[in-house]
Amino acid sequence: MKKTLLCLLLTIALFSNYSFGQTAQDFYKKGKEKDKSEDFKGAIADYDNAIKANPTYVEAFYGRGRDKYKLKDYKGAITDLDKVIELKPDSNAYYFRGLTQYNLGNYKEAITDFTKSIELNISFTNVYTFRGKAKFALNDYTGAITDFDKTLQTDTADVAIYAFRAKAKYLLKDYANSIADYTKITEINPTDAEAYYFRGLNKYMLKDYPAALADYSKTIELKADYNDAYYSRGLTYQAQKMYAEAIVDFTKVVEINPKSVEGFYNRGLCKTLLKDYPAAIADYTKVIELNPKHGNAYFFRGTSKNNSQDKEGACADWTKAGELGIEKAKEMVTKFCTK
Repeated sequence: MKKTLLCLLLTIALFSNYSFGQTAQDFYKKGKEKDKSEDFKGAIADYDNAIKANPTYVEAFYGRGRDKYKLKDYKGAITDLDKVIELKPDSNAYYFRGLTQYNLGNYKEAITDFTKSIELNISFTNVYTFRGKAKFALNDYTGAITDFDKTLQTDTADVAIYAFRAKAKYLLKDYANSIADYTKITEINPTDAEAYYFRGLNKYMLKDYPAALADYSKTIELKADYNDAYYSRGLTYQAQKMYAEAIVDFTKVVEINPKSVEGFYNRGLCKTLLKDYPAAIADYTKVIELNPKHGNAYFFRGTSKNNSQDKEGACADWTKAGELGIEKAKEMVTKFCTK
């Protein structure tokens, strides 16, 4: 009985020894095949066995780390990629570790890894893309633009990178060059609603209101429920004192989003300027209902009430606006409400 048990244990030990004597390279090849069919969990199991057979198998650590990254096991990926870099520093390992750090929100660490990857392989353009995104996330817009420039030297039709670069330029108040990038996007993809919208924002900042209106209108033509486009077009009409047209757009804003504080507020302002005080008061009241600390809504509701001969209501609103920090309201209380 004992001999039988001993033989059984020896047999189990023999057959469990890396699946019938398979080598580390055998397991690695199996893992690579599973990678091709995107069976990342299966591939990781094979890489595990490869590493058990050869604890310094760099390629297996790299494959396992890359697959863990794809499965969003970022901490596990970093551990494996650390090992790769320890054993054999490689551009791809730094790149994937950088991607992992980026996805964890560790942007400074990501930039360090991407920079090292570029040092080891200067032609690796994807690294410039993600280093630029990491710099963008840290508000280093100038550095981000430099990296996006590098990406676009080799990939001249990458709409996403033009969009990142355009936004970075917008945030640097380089409106003219931001417009150029958004224009390039519309040339590549004439139905890109966001490109027209953001180009419109740049034109608005340059006070080129007719051109901004045209871009917002194109955005709406392409995407009828693009609420920000209605709002921005409303502001542009407002800037040109086209209050009736602005009201139409702000009405659309609050139809799409009935909780749009600024939609009701700006519609109220336009109605005040058109001397439609009862309608303006209704909009300011809605603003206050949605945001009881909106000092300007109290102030302009007070102004509309005063223009409607409701001095008592006006003084109550101006007093509240003053309490919320609106200095002009305090002046109105002193001027019109004190006996």
